[in-house]
Amino acid sequence: MTNIMKNTTMKFTQLFFIAFAFVLFATNISFAQKSVDDPLKKPYLWAKLKANPHNEELWTEYVGKPLDKITAEEKSKIDAWKSKIEHDNSTSVVFDSTDTHKNSEKLQYIAELENTLKEEGNEITRLKGNVSANFVIIEDTFRQMFKELNLEYVSYSQAHPDRKYSEVKWVEDNESKIRGIREKKLAELKEKYKIKNN
Repeated sequence: MTNIMKNTTMKFTQLFFIAFAFVLFATNISFAQKSVDDPLKKPYLWAKLKANPHNEELWTEYVGKPLDKITAEEKSKIDAWKSKIEHDNSTSVVFDSTDTHKNSEKLQYIAELENTLKEEGNEITRLKGNVSANFVIIEDTFRQMFKELNLEYVSYSQAHPDRKYSEVKWVEDNESKIRGIREKKLAELKEKYKIKNN
């Protein structure tokens, strides 16, 4: 009878540990999924980071302090977020009509990118209201945008040291170039996920 009790106790203990491990595993998966979807709740910046996870200036803005001033724990979190973004970006998944949750996430991601493009376009349009007064800010904005696209920005003074080329035309040229590159990348994403334009 003691052997039967020992076996029953041992089986109960094993089942308990298996159940405990399962609950712990499920909780960690749930936490990990929630924590990587814009963990700091800054959707505008998060959309930009999803498009360009290696941009240190965006990470600095996202976490609210320079990256050389963050703790080891914060660096670890950022590295994990970067890895998750890179993994999500590198995974080529076909738009599957049977998986509505994943499709919804993809559509939301595309919508966030489109909104980011519109917001940045609106900012440039606002600044173009007075190009001469805002030219330095416009060039800084272009420099940041080109950096996000992994392109080198050539400033107006480098390209036109004689300053004979119209600043307004220069702004329009660069705005058009950025818009074209971003629209192409967005179209590639839509094609990748097989999303049709509305």
